[in-house]
Amino acid sequence: MTLSKFLSLATWNMKCNFEISKTYLTKLSLQADVILIQEHGLFPCQIPKLRNVLKDYDGFGRSSSRLKDEDVGNKMGIGGCGILWRKSMSYKVKRHLQEGSDRICLIELILKTKRIFIICVYMPHQSCQISDFRTELEVLKTMLDKFMPHGICIVIG
Repeated sequence: MTLSKFLSLATWNMKCNFEISKTYLTKLSLQADVILIQEHGLFPCQIPKLRNVLKDYDGFGRSSSRLKDEDVGNKMGIGGCGILWRKSMSYKVKRHLQEGSDRICLIELILKTKRIFIICVYMPHQSCQISDFRTELEVLKTMLDKFMPHGICIVIG
């Protein structure tokens, strides 16, 4: 089965520039059914913005566990990941809100004959503690072990 015939994906590391991202996200939306974003920099209270950043897209995500809502406006956001999808696909999308971490999120596309699990990751970089990297790898491994027996898993980030 060729996924590219019925599903197109795009990914973008936003480098904490969510507030100026609409132009580029709009460009990506011309070609992609699902857009995975990393390092959006949104605080927990700002995550609902993912549902409305593009008119024809829905979405969800996670903010960095190091961000607290009381710091909005006083500190720049960091980290986070999210997934946006065409609203016309929403009846096929299941959000797995309890899976992952502040660096890993997941949606499931439920098709007639297949289930596709799309996992967005924003792994710790070199300046993070190596234990953070190992912890996130373990979270990802646990998710893959859980979902691979049930369908196709795509990991992007």
